[in-house]
Amino acid sequence: MGFAANLGKVAAPSLSSPVSPRSGAEPNLERVTEKELVSVSADAAVNSQEGSVAIVAPDGLLESLRAELAKTESSRVSVLTAEEARGREFDRVVV
Repeated sequence: MGFAANLGKVAAPSLSSPVSPRSGAEPNLERVTEKELVSVSADAAVNSQEGSVAIVAPDGLLESLRAELAKTESSRVSVLTAEEARGREFDRVVV
């Protein structure tokens, strides 16, 4: 949540910072090229720890991400837009 709070200070300084009732690890940030984005995102999701996993992506990447995930036969990864993911909880999220 610290990452979101810091991002919010820049993106929307007039809004209050989010507060999470849970604790967890800080996000892992990885810079990738546009060409690597789909494969790196799918790999990160499939290779994450146990539990539910979501990849949150823009509409234009959903089909490519789903096709990449189909190669892995992983059934625990959901590919969603930000609107679809809103209000849902996952153990891990790739954005």
